[in-house]
Amino acid sequence: MESALFSFESRRPVHRLSLAIFIGMNTEYVDRHNFDPTKPCIIIPNHQSLLDPLIMADLWPKRCCTIMKESLKYSGPFGILAILGNTYFINRKNSKKSVEVLNQAAEFLKQNNCSIFIFPEGTRGDGLKILPLKKGAFHMAVQTGYPIQPIVVSSVLNFLSHSEFKFTQSNPKVYVLPQISTIGKTVDDIPDLMVKTRDSMRAVFDKTVPKNYLHLTKKSD
Repeated sequence: MESALFSFESRRPVHRLSLAIFIGMNTEYVDRHNFDPTKPCIIIPNHQSLLDPLIMADLWPKRCCTIMKESLKYSGPFGILAILGNTYFINRKNSKKSVEVLNQAAEFLKQNNCSIFIFPEGTRGDGLKILPLKKGAFHMAVQTGYPIQPIVVSSVLNFLSHSEFKFTQSNPKVYVLPQISTIGKTVDDIPDLMVKTRDSMRAVFDKTVPKNYLHLTKKSD
């Protein structure tokens, strides 16, 4: 596994301090009891901004790796930290290679009793809705037999304006949803798992969209 220097656990205080001092945020966790960091699972949060890893810092298990798009490998200091932090990079333009990487990651999880963080939407959302989910995380869940751990970060529209690149003093909430078992599931069950997971995430996320943006959610469906 990763070295202590670059372990997610050792970076938690830095993440918290960065949020509090530079951005003025403190994350509030809801139903955190649904998550046991000592047991491996497939952690799938929604994705809205580059702040997501910081916002969810306290949820990173000690034994955990991530999956990111390959282009992030070359994003300066962030890319270096990602490489040193047990990250698997996938090339979206090469589906065959992406499948190979996902299979390698799944095998690593089983051999090391390790969890994985993966954004199942595949891209950043606009803060209005949960985007359709990709299959990769669910294939890994079925391969490993690990439960799916849905995580919902409240709408970014509560505290960040992408157009103005402006932060407001609003603390994000992270909702830890009940895990979804994959015991006995096969690839044939993946479509149902995807629907069940997205529906559970949408039910929570939709309630966090600010009222003054609700009229836009209908247009974005």
